[in-house]
Amino acid sequence: MDGEAYRQYRAVRDAAGWMQREGLGQLAIRGNDRYTWLQGMVSNDVRPLARGEVQRVQACVLDATGHVLTDLALLNGAGDPPWVLAEMPLQTLTSITAQFERYIIMEDVQLEDVTATVAGISLQGPQALDIWATFQEETESAQVVAWAGADHTGSGGVDLYVPVAEFEVWVRLLEARQVPRIDAEVQNVLRVEAGIPKYGAELDPRVIALEANIGPTHISLTKGCYVGQEIMARIDARGHTNRALTGLLIKSSTLPQPEDRLFFMEEGSERETGRITSVIACSPATQGLPVALGYVRHEHRTPGTLLEARNEERRVPVQVCTLPFYTRSL
Repeated sequence: MDGEAYRQYRAVRDAAGWMQREGLGQLAIRGNDRYTWLQGMVSNDVRPLARGEVQRVQACVLDATGHVLTDLALLNGAGDPPWVLAEMPLQTLTSITAQFERYIIMEDVQLEDVTATVAGISLQGPQALDIWATFQEETESAQVVAWAGADHTGSGGVDLYVPVAEFEVWVRLLEARQVPRIDAEVQNVLRVEAGIPKYGAELDPRVIALEANIGPTHISLTKGCYVGQEIMARIDARGHTNRALTGLLIKSSTLPQPEDRLFFMEEGSERETGRITSVIACSPATQGLPVALGYVRHEHRTPGTLLEARNEERRVPVQVCTLPFYTRSL
């Protein structure tokens, strides 16, 4: 990590930095039945959002076997008539919108892709909420479509959604307060250190939602029926998944790569036990060691367990460790 990257990293860990929420799509959900309809579409309980008790609900859309078709965040949008903003990975927006459309039967629900008109900005770091509170007091002319507390780094923060036409206004406001912009590479370091799964890396249709350690934030086991709910309940009753997202310390100067397979070796035998999903070459939270995220079978997830990451070209020793790599001191 070079000097500029480390400066950005320390800004988020110690104070605040901002990042553009790129690679994401926004869907507006309107109509009087939007909450009751969403309740059957997503894996989490949206009733607290409907009652105004929370600002943001994280959830997944699952298939019938509990695998992740997308993760998403739901927020109440500003304006009249009221509406819900659904943010999800851009690569899933078209397929999920089409799926949602198929499930609108008699409900008063309308969907609109607003990706081209809504820009996402995230303030991350222990001072992010204080900065946002100051903006709320001092920037009456800067419009916000929606906002909510959101942690993408392990350091806390807030997401703002603004009209695309006003994005540069917000950039100038942040620059005036000397809040640094966080590059994509540093964002990934912060995310991996916090053990936060990302769609396209840790989340995809191969993954059962509870394997990704997102049960407390994305899954309701009590709200009632939704696609995949029976599988979630069955896994909860069993007590654990066959595999789960796991932290890995890389014990070599050679780095594994995403999709490298993981093997457990014991007394001359070996067993495939998982795969690598994300790798960072230098983690300040581990004194500069390289670390990775990956899925590992339940019986091989004990901290300290030695595994080997492989592909056709390399074999790299890795050691299981507890997630997250970084924990914020309060």
